[in-house]
Amino acid sequence: MNRIAEFIVKKRLAIITAGVAITLILGYFSTKLTINSNFMSYLPDDDRKVMLFERTDSLYATGNIIVIGMSNTENTIITPEGISVIRQVTDSISEIEGVEKVTGLANVIDIRHRNDGVEIGRLMDEEIISDSLPSLQSYILNKEMYRGRLLSEDGRSTTIIVFVGTAADKEKAAREVNDLLDEVRRSHPELTVYCDGLPMQQQSLTESTEKDLIRLVPLVCLLIALILALTLHSLRGIFLPLLSVAMGSIWSMGAMGLFHVQLSPISGSIPVVLFAVGSAYTIHVLNFFKLLENGENHKEIVVRGITIIGVPVMLAGLTTIVGFLSFIPGTYLSIIRDFGIFMALGTFFCLLLSLTFIPAVESYLPPLKHQEKKQKKHVLSDILQWLAGVSIHRNKMVLYCAGGLILLMGAGLFRLKSNIDVLYYFPEKHPLRQSAAFLNREFGGTLPIQIKVTADLTRPETLAAMQDFEDFLSGLPHVHNPQSVTELIKEMNQAMGEGKQIPDTQEKIQNLWFLLEGEPVMEQLCNTDKSEGMIHATMCNAPTGDYHAVSRKIDEYAAAHSSGTVQFETTGLPSIYSNFDYNLMQNLFWSLLLACILVFICMTFLVKSLKSALVGFVPLMSAILFIFGLMGYLGIALNLATVLIAGVAVGIGVDYSIHFISGYRNALVSGKECNEAVIQTLQTSGKGILFNVTAVAFGFLVLVFADLVPLKEFGLIMFATMFVSGLAATLLLPSMILCFHINLNKTQKQ
Repeated sequence: MNRIAEFIVKKRLAIITAGVAITLILGYFSTKLTINSNFMSYLPDDDRKVMLFERTDSLYATGNIIVIGMSNTENTIITPEGISVIRQVTDSISEIEGVEKVTGLANVIDIRHRNDGVEIGRLMDEEIISDSLPSLQSYILNKEMYRGRLLSEDGRSTTIIVFVGTAADKEKAAREVNDLLDEVRRSHPELTVYCDGLPMQQQSLTESTEKDLIRLVPLVCLLIALILALTLHSLRGIFLPLLSVAMGSIWSMGAMGLFHVQLSPISGSIPVVLFAVGSAYTIHVLNFFKLLENGENHKEIVVRGITIIGVPVMLAGLTTIVGFLSFIPGTYLSIIRDFGIFMALGTFFCLLLSLTFIPAVESYLPPLKHQEKKQKKHVLSDILQWLAGVSIHRNKMVLYCAGGLILLMGAGLFRLKSNIDVLYYFPEKHPLRQSAAFLNREFGGTLPIQIKVTADLTRPETLAAMQDFEDFLSGLPHVHNPQSVTELIKEMNQAMGEGKQIPDTQEKIQNLWFLLEGEPVMEQLCNTDKSEGMIHATMCNAPTGDYHAVSRKIDEYAAAHSSGTVQFETTGLPSIYSNFDYNLMQNLFWSLLLACILVFICMTFLVKSLKSALVGFVPLMSAILFIFGLMGYLGIALNLATVLIAGVAVGIGVDYSIHFISGYRNALVSGKECNEAVIQTLQTSGKGILFNVTAVAFGFLVLVFADLVPLKEFGLIMFATMFVSGLAATLLLPSMILCFHINLNKTQKQ
């Protein structure tokens, strides 16, 4: 390491020049970054449910749905003014680019019996006489295909369903729909307008990601600068850590732009997380330079500092990188894989800069003044001295308390739940949450359930099987509005005077099919040769367990009732959410296991002792167990962001144990007795650990100001994780070493 340190100082100008040049180049590529908030695009291409969902969406335009709700709380919506607004909104949205179809009261198909046969037209005529409105409302509510789907039971609310094309720019369409609805809200204050659906959620996710990038990065810079000012007490102590992390963030974001990887709502937090994590390495390096300062040549101080601290910092950084890399193997979602790759890359960049660029810059600066070195000594030293005293004199009590606390928090694991519904990524007062609550209550939700039926749709047996499936769906919790071509066939049969039932012969059904040909609604219910049809239903937003239960029951029914003549295949958002949750929990387990194995191996190489690695790993795992138990007690669910906590916590938290064990072994090698070694280690390495914990923890805490709930929860839990891990390394770890007389010095015998 000494040769590397000498090379860094010798080639310092070249290193600084190269660092600036790389920053400028990758900074340019970072401006090419775009945001992709399309949840479906992060799912694996070979997932059967996803493949069927995308296929049905491409054929029938039934996946990317925007549901608009309009409510008049004081009067029925079926008034001349209300109908005028419904027509205006329906017609205007139909003109938006990317919208394939719009269905509402103004244009929905209506089948009526006439003296001379059947009339197929629109529900609302061009001219509606005011006197006929009460009878129109009664007519609508008496028809099952409208009641609770397009008009609420009390007649005060209606929905307009917008089908966005698969290849369309969904965010652009959602923005234009939002703009139109804002105009309706201004023009008609008597109406409350709601809007929900995947395209709306996608557009809101993008807005939140953009807003967080603009707002949170400066905030985390200011907060870490304040912490550094209070701990390192020098301008270079503030500027250099921020400079190294800023450069590392630019390099990481630039690499994403260079390789055409889009930002996601999760990877959008990378700059903030890097500022929290990456500053630690420069803090350790600068703190060690400060400890070595004795008035000699400053370049020699830099060389000696890098020689001594370089390997521990490098290995500490390596464990963090390994923690992030644990998200990559076998991950179900590309959004998690991308976060792991570019956080690992960004961490590597910050580590590289802290050991090359920063020492090169530091070698040009004057030595720290002697009085600068003494500032803030008393309070911090007292804290570290207290920790040493408790570890030495009360180590058994520490272990008993830690054991009891871990058992208590471990019970919280049984309360831990998951929540993967994208809707719940928004705060409770967000317009999307309020819209979903209204649409769940009045119209049975917006989450699409889709059943593909492969059969001859002109056979009575096929339609009867489809009707039975619809009846089954109606009996499931949270599931509403099952609909297929059978509804239209029965309506047609009733209009022909033969009752609202499926005709008993194939010939009669074929005649009714002939009358329905050319109707726009048929494009979403079946293919042209009547060999494939769709059963559609909606589900309310619900806990993840309900998605599992409903999806399982639908799959079981489909498998049990498929035959040689009728084949059922299921998909929809509840099924995708259920599968997503199952795979996410698997990813959590395997990423945690992989992170632990890889980090343990790295730790063993660092301390060159299996025993030392095991000792250092116990406090870390205790902290992990504590944190997940805390999540269970606080009701914080596992989601797309909080599922990352395990790997991140292992990778970062183990750094503190590494620094303590390295310092402790050095003290033993220098001839210190065990108690003295603990005191010396806490007064030296302990100071760097506390600085590190404070900077990293508060860096993560900035995420509580994010727009998205998972990022808020991730920031809060990581804040707690860092302090618990730091306390475990500076109190539980030395207490274990002293209580069990663990010898970590190979040159000494017990």
